[in-house]
Amino acid sequence: MMQKCPETKGMFNSASDSETTERHYKHFVELIQCAVDNLNDLDTALQPWLDTLGKGHAGFAIRTKHWDAFGEAVASSIAEWVGPGRGHKETVKAWMRISCFLADRLSAATRNYYPTPICTPRIQMLTILATSPSPPY
Repeated sequence: MMQKCPETKGMFNSASDSETTERHYKHFVELIQCAVDNLNDLDTALQPWLDTLGKGHAGFAIRTKHWDAFGEAVASSIAEWVGPGRGHKETVKAWMRISCFLADRLSAATRNYYPTPICTPRIQMLTILATSPSPPY
């Protein structure tokens, strides 16, 4: 993601919180796993959680281009992981759809939410942690 949109690197490197990047790596992986686990339940499990997650980022400097870079990074990573070849075409296409869905939903929720002064971005993020769907296992 940082290669696709270099300005995001500054968003994760905070003098006050040196573990921000590592924590977000973990959150990104959990987001992907949650998406895969809930593909059969988009309306009641995944979509509301993505809306909450996107809203939680509204108070930060996150823009559509950052979510797009996230989606592109997921698709690129999958394409590199499965490797070249016609046998992987459908797999790559499926992951492109998933990553586009994630980026679009997160971007729309971030863009369309206006936080109140009482609900700071950090409080919003704590809410997200409390409301995220549980893995099915």
